[in-house]
Amino acid sequence: MAIQQHKTGGFRAYKKIGGVEYQLYSFDRKAAASLQAMLDKKSQVAKSLRMPTLFSVCGRLVGLRVRTYKKTNKPTFQLQFSVNGKQKKIERQYKGSFENNWKGFLKLWRDSFNLSVLEITEFKSEIISAKRLYMQDISKIENSN
Repeated sequence: MAIQQHKTGGFRAYKKIGGVEYQLYSFDRKAAASLQAMLDKKSQVAKSLRMPTLFSVCGRLVGLRVRTYKKTNKPTFQLQFSVNGKQKKIERQYKGSFENNWKGFLKLWRDSFNLSVLEITEFKSEIISAKRLYMQDISKIENSN
């Protein structure tokens, strides 16, 4: 946020970082500007250290979907992610082997979030439950045809 003039005649630098409100006061505008710059840097560091959202509310992996391919009505894996602010999309049609598709897309998903293998092992139970959901999605699509 920008510097605001306070009713006492001073200036206030304000920033909400990680749910905590920081309010720093100064009688000098330049000092308040430097305090605001310090709070902005602190906010950027806090954002860079925060873990991104990896799982949706329903338990699936963020960005990975199983959909019906329009032309053939077959299940299709689709991974959507952002690289340097641009949206990328990778699609592969399901051809009867779930494990091959799952391993490939799990690796692509991990790479899109820049996660290491050790970080993935921390989320092993969530990934297993997400895998079950994707298997159910594929069986629903195959049974509807």
